Amino acid sequence: MYIEMILKLIQNNNNLDRLHRVLNTSTETNLGTQCNQLKTQLRKALQRQESLQYDLRVYQDQVKRLRNEKDILLEEIERSRVITTSFDDSSASDVESHTSAAGIKRDRLHHESAHINDQSSFVKILGRPNNQVKKRRSQKETNSTHSTKAKKKKDPNAPKGPGNPFFLYCRMERDRIKEESDHDMNLGEMTRILGQEWKSLEPKEKQKYLDLFKKEHDEYEEALRSYTASTENTAEQSSPSEAHSDLVADTPVVDGKSQPKGV
Repeated sequence: MYIEMILKLIQNNNNLDRLHRVLNTSTETNLGTQCNQLKTQLRKALQRQESLQYDLRVYQDQVKRLRNEKDILLEEIERSRVITTSFDDSSASDVESHTSAAGIKRDRLHHESAHINDQSSFVKILGRPNNQVKKRRSQKETNSTHSTKAKKKKDPNAPKGPGNPFFLYCRMERDRIKEESDHDMNLGEMTRILGQEWKSLEPKEKQKYLDLFKKEHDEYEEALRSYTASTENTAEQSSPSEAHSDLVADTPVVDGKSQPKGV
């Protein structure tokens, strides 16, 4: 009886040991599979990270290159602007003076055409068309066209514009740059240094030059108005004398007395 019980216990213990080994083997297999899966995922994540890091370096290099190109282009724009302004600091005043001069010339042509029309009306009232007036009118129009082309030269007495705030800064600081330099600088190098200093100025520091530019611009506007008014007065004074000389030239002399044609 006791022997059978002992044999059953031994058999049950053997079954438990077998079951325990099977469970351990299954657990180890599952853990190994999970570990391999995690290793695969980690390897893919590392590869993805390396790819992203490479793309990031490429994009950073491109951004750096574009920033350098932008700085170079801005310096070239400032340099060309200063060089253009230094060679002709009154480009804006030239345009305005040419505009005002064109207006004065239009007024003068208007006065001349009015006088010519008066002459034609005077001759028509007398009863005979004046061919000489027509001929003289065509000659005067031709001469006025040539004189308009010839008078397109810049008036040295016309007021000159202040340019722009950056040019005003260059004009005030270029002597200091020359004194601080240990060698003779050309125009391009000086312009580059002035452009860099101008960009590094604070808004409060730039405001001083903006105020000076506004003051000079107001003075230029006042001088331009005075110049335009004086030029218009000169044109109005010269137009009647020219028309009077044309009338005298068109009047024939009979027996020592001037008589209009057609009588």
